Amino acid sequence: MTRDQIKEKLQNNLINTISSVKGFKLCKPDDTGGVDFSVFYDKKRTINGKTRYTQSSEYIDLQLKSTEERVVEINSQKKIIKYDLEIKNYNDLIVRKQEGNAPLILILSILPDDKTKWVQVGKTNLILSQTAYWYVPESINISKND
Repeated sequence: MTRDQIKEKLQNNLINTISSVKGFKLCKPDDTGGVDFSVFYDKKRTINGKTRYTQSSEYIDLQLKSTEERVVEINSQKKIIKYDLEIKNYNDLIVRKQEGNAPLILILSILPDDKTKWVQVGKTNLILSQTAYWYVPESINISKND
């Protein structure tokens, strides 16, 4: 696999692990509108003393990007992350918000520059060295189309 393919797989596994631990379900939709995963949860209901779970109609969609430390610029004091996101991907985030669809959230995973630090396997643990940030769009992107 290429370096980018490995980064993508690691990020998918990170999102899957976090979702599972928190009790959410992931669905990988067909390739539409920049959605990598849809996140659902089950609602608990009790009828005649029996507990049943049904999938909620509420969900969020995730767009995942993965990169390395050298590619981003982080200013923790100003809470700013500079990452070169393609206009198409950014506009997917904005247009969905304007159209009233389920929220599309960008999750950016940042891996160490040293590939040997990405995953460390011990006798009793597995360490995935990623930092993840999320972005929920608040404004409209204005860009010149040439």
